[in-house]
Amino acid sequence: MRRAAIRSRRRSVLTSTGSRLVGWLGAVLLAVVILGVCAVMAGAAMGYRALTIRSGSMTPTLAVGAVVIDRSVSPLQVQPGEIVTFRDPKLHQQLVTHRVISMRRSGDRVYFVTKGDANVVTEQWDVPVTARIGHELLVLPSVGRMLGDVSLPMVRVVALAVLALWLAVVGLRWIWRDPVPAGTGCPATPG
Repeated sequence: MRRAAIRSRRRSVLTSTGSRLVGWLGAVLLAVVILGVCAVMAGAAMGYRALTIRSGSMTPTLAVGAVVIDRSVSPLQVQPGEIVTFRDPKLHQQLVTHRVISMRRSGDRVYFVTKGDANVVTEQWDVPVTARIGHELLVLPSVGRMLGDVSLPMVRVVALAVLALWLAVVGLRWIWRDPVPAGTGCPATPG
């Protein structure tokens, strides 16, 4: 009888420790997601944006799948040799991230010549002096590839299934928990 009571207490302690661990992990995961969303929103409000490199035009400097964090700047703040993101008029205003080869100001416009590090040809484009373009601030290698994998339908289905299973386990553990009388630290025994 005594051994059964000891085993029951051990099981109870392990179950409550496991429940607390699952609860803490859930809270940490939720906090990370909330902080990530807030960081993205605050960054966008302050002129920062994250762009995923989709072509090999900037290899080896920027590999396909890298994420570039850009800061919105005046075109007059950019120097030759720096990497910028701009809307290419020849590509229907598609965003392009390339290196500045040269630039010159003429009146109220700034004229740029840019080139991808792996490209042979250059692009020529211009913007008003008052415009804003992206200036490379930080490169996160392979992060875009991981984010792209998360956006695949099968990965989403698996992630939702794991989340649903985790919520079910947490919910059932909460429903089936042993009530602990206040101040005793031991499960209540019937009778």
